Amino acid sequence: MDKILELLINYSYLVLFLGAVVEGEIFPLLAGFLVSMSLMNLPLALVVTFLGSVIGDWLWFLAGRRFGRKLIDRWGRFLWLKPSKLAWLENHFAKNGKTTLFMTKFIYSFGHSSIIVAGIAKMPTADFIKVDLIASLLWSVLFVGLGKLLGHSFGLLRIVVQDLPYVAVVLILLLIGVQILISKKITKLN
Repeated sequence: MDKILELLINYSYLVLFLGAVVEGEIFPLLAGFLVSMSLMNLPLALVVTFLGSVIGDWLWFLAGRRFGRKLIDRWGRFLWLKPSKLAWLENHFAKNGKTTLFMTKFIYSFGHSSIIVAGIAKMPTADFIKVDLIASLLWSVLFVGLGKLLGHSFGLLRIVVQDLPYVAVVLILLLIGVQILISKKITKLN
C-alpha cells in the first residue's frame, strides 16, 4: 500500500490511469485521498479515472469477444464452467446484459468478469458502450469522492489518535475509580 501511495504521488495521473485500466476501485479511492490532501486536482483525477475505466472496460470487452469463447472451450472445465453454465450466462446477457453490466460495475471483483462475459455473449457493442460510459462516469465520481471523504476523515482520525494516549489514561483512571467505588459498595453490603 505504501509503494502504491508513493507511486501515485510521484506519477499520480499516469499511475491513476493505468490503475483504473487494469485494477479498479483502489486507485480512484487513493486518488480521492490525495485530492483531500491537495496532492491531486479533483477534476483532473475524475477525468483520468473515467478515461482509464472506459479504456480498460473496452479492452476487457474486446478480449472476451475475441478470445473468451476459445479459452472457455479449452480451459473452462478447470474453472467449473460447463457448457450449460456458459449458455445460461449468454442467455442472461441477451436479456439483462445492460442492467447486469451497470450493477456489477459497482461490485468489487465482479466488474471485469461481467464485462468479459458480455464480450463472450456478443453483447451489441453500441449497448455496451452506452452502459459503460454512464456506469464509468458514476463509478469515477463515486470512488474518487469516497476517497476524498475518507481522506478528510483520516485528518480527523489523526487528530483523535494524537490525543488517544491521554484519553486512554483518563478512561483507565475512570474505570479504576468505578471499580473501587463498586467494590466499596459491595463490601458495605456484606
